[in-house]
Amino acid sequence: MLGLSVMTACSPPLKPLVAITMRDGQPTLVLVTCRGAFSQVTAFRNGGPTGSASPEPSVLVDWQTSGDAPSEIVEAAIFGEPPTGWETEYGDETDPSVISAERPTRLEPGVPYSATGHSSYDDGHYIDFTADDLARLESGMVMTTDEDGAPATMTYDDFIAQALEYRRPCKPVQE
Repeated sequence: MLGLSVMTACSPPLKPLVAITMRDGQPTLVLVTCRGAFSQVTAFRNGGPTGSASPEPSVLVDWQTSGDAPSEIVEAAIFGEPPTGWETEYGDETDPSVISAERPTRLEPGVPYSATGHSSYDDGHYIDFTADDLARLESGMVMTTDEDGAPATMTYDDFIAQALEYRRPCKPVQE
């Protein structure tokens, strides 16, 4: 009798490796990755104004920046310059599948957004937020997720410690 084995492909589990905070009044994504690993952070509109029957497009529709991580902690301001050596793309307000050259300038009040990050090592959970959520963040705090993907607010240092615990071990970078 022949025994059949079934192999299934599956994605690695999402991890609490990305957070959003405010730096100098600007929404900033924080990704814990591995130095030298190709990495990316993304923020995008996740619907229209709360309670709106016909969502109005916001200034920020889709934003992403990517490149090789210069260190194990990468910070990227959504409306600022990307980390050195990284490239940034913006989505078009009328069609998010179209890439625009126009840099977004603000979050639209009442509009839900999501953010995530990943690298060649790991994928981060999605973080849902609004401009009001970020305005309520106290200095030194971040919005992130716990290990199960549930929303969490914690200090920057606690987030970094948590993310380093869940990140896969890094390979040495060849200089």
